[in-house]
Amino acid sequence: MNSTTNKHPGRHTYDVKAVTSLLRPFARASLMQPIAIFVFDLTLYAGATTIAVASDLVAIKILAGCVSGLLIGLLFVVGHDACHGSFTPKPRLNRLIGMVAFIPSAHAFSLWALGHNRIHHRYTNLKEIDYVWRPFSKPEFDALPMHRRILERIYRSISGHGVYYAYEIWWKNMLFPNVSEVPERRREYTADSLLAVMGNLLVVASILLLAKHYHHGWLSSLLVAWLLPFVVWNWLMGFMIYQHHTHPSVAWFDNTEDWEYWESQIECTTHIKFPRIFNFILHNIMEHPAHHAFTAIPLYKLSRAQERLEQHLSARMTVVRWTPRDYFRTVTDCKLYDYQTHRWLDFTGQPTTESSLIRAHSAAAP
Repeated sequence: MNSTTNKHPGRHTYDVKAVTSLLRPFARASLMQPIAIFVFDLTLYAGATTIAVASDLVAIKILAGCVSGLLIGLLFVVGHDACHGSFTPKPRLNRLIGMVAFIPSAHAFSLWALGHNRIHHRYTNLKEIDYVWRPFSKPEFDALPMHRRILERIYRSISGHGVYYAYEIWWKNMLFPNVSEVPERRREYTADSLLAVMGNLLVVASILLLAKHYHHGWLSSLLVAWLLPFVVWNWLMGFMIYQHHTHPSVAWFDNTEDWEYWESQIECTTHIKFPRIFNFILHNIMEHPAHHAFTAIPLYKLSRAQERLEQHLSARMTVVRWTPRDYFRTVTDCKLYDYQTHRWLDFTGQPTTESSLIRAHSAAAP
């Protein structure tokens, strides 16, 4: 694969046609397989929710509620693919599936398309635009009011992943968003938000009917079958997307002069390798560089696409086998970011990593 020119000497260059030609064969969506995945996930979600209400055993109810939270996440991955238009070959079917799949997580389809497709994917790791887990610099952090500094410390802890996603992403951007976050008003944003709310009211009504049928309390049933899954889902989502673009070897940028689109898609996007069975269960959501490089690849072909990409570009990518130790290291080291030296810092401003732009730049172009 030949390289094109790059305005930053010493940094990698990318031949766009060559990269896309590697991945295009995987960007052919089927019809029956994604429908089966969607129906299967939706059925499991309904089943887990029912068990959470119907069981007489507290431990089973809690376990079912946690499983329901995981299944909200799997349905969200389905909706994420549908929103990219990659899940099935039918655009209208993608929209229908996506809108339904987003109901348990209470996300408006069009608002996710805005925040994820049109902002995050176009400007990955460019701080002023990409708002997902963007790190503060030390001067920015010091200038925050005390309550916001405390909140940032919570966010960048293991227990805080869910709090971050629920407030900074979902509450501010994904359902009747704040004008300060989404200044443009569109009818589809309101309509999709109303659909997500109405869908959740239907879920709540179903839980209440089940509680009445099984002679269980309505409040305890809502707590274990609706609130607990939503809490679990938010933590899982925060946990996953935190690792997509946060790692000691991943760079962030605060200006367009330093930022390069393809560099951000390949080198600033991690492949966190979970055991194969977990990767399968999670719908390949951590095969992230291939997804960023070619968003038309459906989730059921993403694993093979990632393998192909790594055959040619592995020296440039952050590929990490997930371990508690490496994850804890990331959480410990990646608190703030020095955008001049491209080093991660702790909250005192002490560097915790080498420059994230140094790694792999001596590797030959594939």
